[in-house]
Amino acid sequence: PGEAAPGVAGPAAEEAALRARLARLEAERDQALEALVEPLGTLAATIDQAIEGLAQVPGGALLRSRLLRDRGRAAEAAQVARRALEQGDPDPDLWIAWYRAEAIAGAQAPQVLARMRERVDPQGPQRAFLDALAGGGRLEDALARLQGAIARHPDAVYLRLLLVRLLRQGALQGLRVAPDEVVRLVEEAATRDPTNPDVLVDGATLLLAHLQGEARGAQELAARATTWLRHARELQPGPLTAIDLGVLAVHGGRPLEALAELRRAQRLAAEIPAHADRQAEQARAALWRGSALAALERWEEAEAAWLEAADLGAGEVVFRAARRWLDRAPDATRERLLAARPRLFGGLLRAGG
Repeated sequence: PGEAAPGVAGPAAEEAALRARLARLEAERDQALEALVEPLGTLAATIDQAIEGLAQVPGGALLRSRLLRDRGRAAEAAQVARRALEQGDPDPDLWIAWYRAEAIAGAQAPQVLARMRERVDPQGPQRAFLDALAGGGRLEDALARLQGAIARHPDAVYLRLLLVRLLRQGALQGLRVAPDEVVRLVEEAATRDPTNPDVLVDGATLLLAHLQGEARGAQELAARATTWLRHARELQPGPLTAIDLGVLAVHGGRPLEALAELRRAQRLAAEIPAHADRQAEQARAALWRGSALAALERWEEAEAAWLEAADLGAGEVVFRAARRWLDRAPDATRERLLAARPRLFGGLLRAGG
């Protein structure tokens, strides 16, 4: 009496101890992976110092404006570009920098485009940039205009950057571009502007669209996208880069690494003032955090992350990228998702997966 029955309580207690130990080990691994990316905070502080130092460098206005914009200080970025142009700086990319900063700040972007149209050469690449932006909302028209302009002005780097950016936007809407074409466009642009991280991030997003469709040569595409993103992060730490690295880690079967990147993305996004794309970035980070948790079979946490993504506005097109992990969810998780957001998940979680 009072003793555990042999073969019953003993193994049960041993199993409970093993589960507790496994939970501790998983928590330690999560902390260790987060520590691996934490030194990037020092790099961010160095960039902030460089921003101030560039104020004293002749011809440094373009880079200073770009860095300010990417650090979430869009209004200051717009002022830097505007003042440089008013003081006679001839760099045409300053018009692009001014416009992009104003587009984020939500203030004077249309007025900047109007002034730019008056000032730039009607036959020059800056006018081609304007014409592509004025595509009347039709992505196909803008892409056609840009491709013709690039053929006429092969050295205008910002036209190539805009083309990759528009293709990235199209990919998020379901447009498909051949991976070989993406690689060619991105590497041509990066060769001409090796200090600009934007084209690397946009190009990696395009390759991710193919990976999510289980493309042939997926390992090679993933490796190339990872290389681009790591280089982009060296140039400029930011939430978009961390999100994409997290997505690649999910696809590569490294869910703990993905969680570390996606948590870092959330912290970085929280440090940056509100801007036009912030909510979409947060939604995408939550979506893929859910997928990483699903890969670890942490279903309750995955469910919470997916619902957070839905609350932030992630629609069916965005969720389709994570269909592979949604389909693995237990019936109880699927039923709760359907009950909570029937319109969103009804088309994704049909009976039988």
